[in-house]
Amino acid sequence: MTTPIILPSFAAGELAPALQGRVDNNKYQVGLATCLNWFIHPFGGASTRAGTSFVGEVLDSATRSRLIPFSFNTQQTYVLEFGDRKMRVVKEGGYVLEAAVAVSGITRASPGVVTTSAPHGLSTGDALWIDGVAGMTQVNRRRFSVTVLGGSSFSIGIDTSDYGVWSAGGSAARLYTIDTPYVAADLARLKFVQSADTMTLTHPGYAPRNLTRTGHAAWTLTAIGYAPTQQPPTGVLSDYPGSAFDYVVTAVSEETGEESVASAVASSADQTSTVLWTNAPGANSYNVYKGKNGVYGFIGRAGSGSPGFTDTTVAPDTSDTPPESKNPFDAADKYPGCSTYHEGRQWYARTNTKPQTLYSSASAAFNNMNTSSPSKDSDAITRTIASREVNEIRFLLSLNVLLVWTSGAVWKAWAGQQGDVMTPANCAVKPQSYEGIAEIPPIATESSALYVTASTRKVRDVAYEFTSDSFQGRNVSIFAGHLFEAHGIEEWTYARDPHGIVWCVRADGVLLAFTYLKEHDVYAWSRHITDGAVESVAAVQEGAETILYLAVRRTVGGQTRRYIERMSSRYFPDVQAAWCVDSGVRYDGWNDESSRRLAISGSRYEAGDTVTLYAVGHAPFGAGSVGSKYILRRGQNQVTVSIVSSSGPGEATATLDIAPHVSLQNVETPDWALASLALDGLWHLEGRALAVLADGSVQPTATVRNGSIVLPRASGAILAGLPYVCDLETLNLEAGQPTLQGRQKVVNEVVLRVKDTRGLSAGPTASRLVDIKERTSEQPGFATALTTGDQRVLIDPDWSAAGRVFVRQSNPLPATLLAIIPRLEAGA
Repeated sequence: MTTPIILPSFAAGELAPALQGRVDNNKYQVGLATCLNWFIHPFGGASTRAGTSFVGEVLDSATRSRLIPFSFNTQQTYVLEFGDRKMRVVKEGGYVLEAAVAVSGITRASPGVVTTSAPHGLSTGDALWIDGVAGMTQVNRRRFSVTVLGGSSFSIGIDTSDYGVWSAGGSAARLYTIDTPYVAADLARLKFVQSADTMTLTHPGYAPRNLTRTGHAAWTLTAIGYAPTQQPPTGVLSDYPGSAFDYVVTAVSEETGEESVASAVASSADQTSTVLWTNAPGANSYNVYKGKNGVYGFIGRAGSGSPGFTDTTVAPDTSDTPPESKNPFDAADKYPGCSTYHEGRQWYARTNTKPQTLYSSASAAFNNMNTSSPSKDSDAITRTIASREVNEIRFLLSLNVLLVWTSGAVWKAWAGQQGDVMTPANCAVKPQSYEGIAEIPPIATESSALYVTASTRKVRDVAYEFTSDSFQGRNVSIFAGHLFEAHGIEEWTYARDPHGIVWCVRADGVLLAFTYLKEHDVYAWSRHITDGAVESVAAVQEGAETILYLAVRRTVGGQTRRYIERMSSRYFPDVQAAWCVDSGVRYDGWNDESSRRLAISGSRYEAGDTVTLYAVGHAPFGAGSVGSKYILRRGQNQVTVSIVSSSGPGEATATLDIAPHVSLQNVETPDWALASLALDGLWHLEGRALAVLADGSVQPTATVRNGSIVLPRASGAILAGLPYVCDLETLNLEAGQPTLQGRQKVVNEVVLRVKDTRGLSAGPTASRLVDIKERTSEQPGFATALTTGDQRVLIDPDWSAAGRVFVRQSNPLPATLLAIIPRLEAGA
């Protein structure tokens, strides 16, 4: 007798084999044996991951690059590619370019030579982007390394002899690049923290620097000078000069309230004299200090409009002294290793000479490390952790306290019981956990933080617990320990919207996805592989979604290539929008403006007949249109026409590929596409066999030749890239007491509850899969639509003790599984 059971959620993700006997654990009931290239939604469903689009080749394919996110706000976000002593900028899926120069010619030669209409300003070795060329279209949307031949000419380093003849147009723009001091071997330990348009970069082997953005292609990287921005007054003197009494004056900034260091000393013969000075730019008041026993104490304040300050025998207050210049990071081995912002100060930590010491700037003055004697509440702070072991500080994270991660423990730094704000007098440091952190930054989520332990093989969370008044955590990788047995995590990033996924780079290049939602106790791991190895990741907000960028090492033409790629949005409104290939390129010729319409008219409408194709609201036709193909569509009815001649910009003569439905005869439609039989721009995958999706239909595998693939039929939307397979396998089925474990079982039929899905196959094992039949009411030639609902499949039965269900997506199509409902028959 067969019995249906339901697996309503996969919220535990892929579980380790060591846990596959724990049918008593609630995670077993929502866990999976295999979750490869699927990710888990916080609500418990699973979706195949989106593919990636090709952004460009890295600075140097022989060297690993590091990706770092830069976000000024949700609209102005960038990914910074750091390579060996260089940095480039990626924005919204493309490298930022400098101003372009017009191309005036390209030779057909080996190598091809480009001439420009104005001086190009390039240097040999520069990376250049060419686009918009007519005739020699093979050079469009490609990057070249140039060799300068003259002020208006350069070689692009490839043989263009067999390319088309340049006829007109085109532009060439250098990829925006700046120099950095960081060698490739040190990039893994480069740490960063950002405030507005300034990012502070720290590494114990380099002086700290600020990276500042003033435009898409305007970035500066400068060493930080630790001194007040407010300068002291100059020309300080007494109107009664002498040597009996000494005075110094400081300036106070009108904008920030920051106080400068003391001016030069002015001496007076009498303490009833007037101290004069020349005002400092930006100051609105001045503090005057008088010396006593070698210590300067405060005696009064003067406004910027005052001619000076007259001492009326005021006794100096030596508990209020002028700031003293201080720079704790002024030499090698004294450079900080990490930084953050907390309570209006910039904090640093970990120098080679003092690995357990914290340093903060003065209050509200990030580059001011000055102190006073005795100290003031606004002075810079220095604190050293007192611990049993000397474990270096690796990261700082600002929450309601300052969390300090060392290689051996987690500490909190706060004002203690003395107040709400940390000051030099009120700064306590207390241990929270004795599990240290790897050289990977912690991630702050909605209500907690995540970190990779020092071994790189465990992930823990940490959150404030009111009952213990401390930060407590748990091991959130314990149920997927098999994922970390041989290889640890090297990098990670948090894609907050819409799914809340932490993407982790494992040391072997496998990408791990960790779905984490603490308030609902959801923590689920899955594996993601591509044809190559992932080496770096960064996520930035682009519109309503957090977009993942990857640095990927691939093998193309027998050579190692390293590419920057952008993971597509996982929102696919229809099958034509699906992006389920890696390092992909897309052509989309479908019209997106309702005012632009096409129509066909003729005396006959049979296949091969000649008709008139006319345009309304636009003028697309010309001599170059001959041979072009257009698809016209209304609902699921469509026809393809081939232009044989053009009689004007708004009218052409064409032939029909099939007899069109009456709804397309002499009827204007905005649903049309300029179709293509080929997809160009695939030079980065030369010689590779690619998966192809054309107008929502899966095409035969195509091999790239000369940067292009050819399709069997013209299509309006073409996507091609490296294929990947998505596998999902249940654990051994269990239905409660009496247990099914150890008994022979068979699944004859399974229902997959899906959303926006197409192309799945299912079976008891990976070698016995049955394709799900999905085509229903679609017209011939129209792509099968995505399905939402229950898909029933009679699978190839297999008696076994496991009784598992295996689901595979091997097509470049999306799938989302909400539940699996097998009909199970159990034996003895």
